[in-house]
Amino acid sequence: MKSFILYCTAIFLTTMTFAQGMVDPKPVEENRYEGKEQDPYLFQDFAKAVATKFKTGETEEYLLNYNGYTNAFEIMHDGKLCEMNATYFDVIEVAEYTPSKSYSDKFVSPSLKFVKGVNASAPRKFSVVIVEDESATLYKDFAVKISTREMNDPIRGVVERESFSPSFHYYIKLGDETKPIGLGKQKVVNQLADDKVSSYMKKNKLKIKTEKELVQVVAYYAGLQGAAPLASASSK
Repeated sequence: MKSFILYCTAIFLTTMTFAQGMVDPKPVEENRYEGKEQDPYLFQDFAKAVATKFKTGETEEYLLNYNGYTNAFEIMHDGKLCEMNATYFDVIEVAEYTPSKSYSDKFVSPSLKFVKGVNASAPRKFSVVIVEDESATLYKDFAVKISTREMNDPIRGVVERESFSPSFHYYIKLGDETKPIGLGKQKVVNQLADDKVSSYMKKNKLKIKTEKELVQVVAYYAGLQGAAPLASASSK
């Protein structure tokens, strides 16, 4: 973790000046996860991001990472690791990033667009919007929990090891209704319940094992609803 922080500090000092409009960054303990395996971050390194305020149209640039355990963006401010105050932002876009090694490439998008309030039950939460359309919106949440397992140590005997376990949860919003969806052919068939979608997947030999395939099917489904589907959010 220390090397990670030092690396990000170096980037901050040499390549970027943070926006001056940032309000009340909250310092966090850099070593709070010491002893735990892996880490709770979405990116390997801090990534450049543009944060937008819809009410004013203002944008600010940051170097940040997303912590799936605390559901918060983290930045370097005055050489300290801090939680970003994202209260006044509606969209945070990351054009390029190196994904964490903790999860598979099947979950990776070329870019990420965090949007606040996509999930009506959590209006202050940011979710990653993947497909935007009047008929269907596909988004995902990145979540991390701590898992504990017992291991035999030749000296200490049975010891407990804690590690971060990352996961992605996909949702599709159809009109005013939001349903969980995910990777896997049967999950898509169950939620979309459309014979044309089933035929489309069969014709194109799609088993929905990757996010890319899921995006392809949802975009096709949106087109069936009478509106031309927009490009995936990650390609904008």
